Amino acid sequence: YHSMDWKDFIALNNKIKKILISYGYSKKQNLKTQNISRKNARRSIYAANDINSGTVLNENNIICKRPAYGLHPKYFIKLLGKKIIKDKKKDELIKLSDF
Repeated sequence: YHSMDWKDFIALNNKIKKILISYGYSKKQNLKTQNISRKNARRSIYAANDINSGTVLNENNIICKRPAYGLHPKYFIKLLGKKIIKDKKKDELIKLSDF
């Protein structure tokens, strides 16, 4: 047995750095060119038909469509039964400020 001296430690450290670099980044990053495509591929909640203020939302008057400029579809169920306070035209984006 012999203990590691500083030269051995530096060599070990350099080898570990090379291994970590070979793993790549753990955080997923999108390319700038993908941002437009991702926006158009995602969905938001829109009015399925004209909705008058005071209407209680149900499955028949809201719909998830592209592109994703508003509320994520995960809020669809939470919006059901809510009373809207602004008039909405067909295919108009539903926003939190509409409640």
